[in-house]
Amino acid sequence: MEGNKVYQLKFMFDWGSGVCLWSSNTTSQEKFGDYPIDTDDLPVSQELKEKIEYLINKHDEALNWNDPGGDLLWNDTQIQEFMNEAKKVYLALCDELGAEYEIEFYEDLKQCDKFQLAGPSVCSPARAGSR
Repeated sequence: MEGNKVYQLKFMFDWGSGVCLWSSNTTSQEKFGDYPIDTDDLPVSQELKEKIEYLINKHDEALNWNDPGGDLLWNDTQIQEFMNEAKKVYLALCDELGAEYEIEFYEDLKQCDKFQLAGPSVCSPARAGSR
C-alpha cells in the first residue's frame, strides 16, 4: 500500500454513464481521475472487468428510455436477480482489489436515480471473504 493510502470507491449504477465505480476520496481521484472510473483502469482480472461491463450494460436495459421517469421495464424478480449478480461481482471486486481499497455498495435498483440509493454497505477485502 502506497504510504497507507486507501482508495475509496462507490459501486453504484447510473443510467447511461457506462460505469459503475466512482472515486469518493482524493486518493482515488489522484489515481483514477475525477469521479467516474473506467473499468479498464482497474487493476483487476480481465474476467472481472468483463463481468462489470456486462452488469453496466444489463443495468441500462431496465430503464424505459422513452419514459425515464416512469416505471422500470423489469419486474421485481428481474431486479432482485440483477442485484444478486451485482453483489457477487462487488464481492469479487473487493477480493481482487485488496486492502488498499474500501468500496461502498449501493443497493436497491428500484430507487436508483429517480432512485434514491439505499444506504451503502462498505466492503474491505477482509469483510468480503466472510460474506
